[in-house]
Amino acid sequence: MNKVFELLVTVTIGKTNAQGDVYWTRYCEWFGEARELFFLGLLKQVMPAGVRPMEFMIAQDLAIDTGDAAMKYAKKAFLGDELIVRIGVKELQHASAKMICEVVRKDAEGIEDLIATGSQMLVFTNADGSKIKKIPGPIKALAAEYLTDTLPAISRSNLRDRQFPGLGVHPPKEADALVGASA
Repeated sequence: MNKVFELLVTVTIGKTNAQGDVYWTRYCEWFGEARELFFLGLLKQVMPAGVRPMEFMIAQDLAIDTGDAAMKYAKKAFLGDELIVRIGVKELQHASAKMICEVVRKDAEGIEDLIATGSQMLVFTNADGSKIKKIPGPIKALAAEYLTDTLPAISRSNLRDRQFPGLGVHPPKEADALVGASA
């Protein structure tokens, strides 16, 4: 497996809903934050010293837009939980990148519990978003180090055979494609 980017998150009261669990949009926010930090890390490796990331992107006439995004929820997270948001690159095309995400809760013994999974298709465009643009070679080469078919917790999970505690539902068959499960 190639590199995986991780963001550590502690669930605070402002991230929960009236029932005391994490509000569903927070997972999307954490995925977005991890993705932004991931790309900032890549940019810092290719841009000149002293140049800010937005200045660099404007100078390159480059923007990154969302073409598609999805999150699937497996379990609830609660106030005080320590979560790890992991992202990797599932596909790297001429002008797009499909990012994948997993959110896991790690207990005191180091055992990980899968909370949510997600994906996002990023499309590279010119700065005003009017034209599709090729991913710059140096950024694409760095992103390629994170290419993966699956992330660590997803590869150890079989969501198809597991009922989601607290939700009273079985995951949809599409989860098989997300976790790479086979019949």
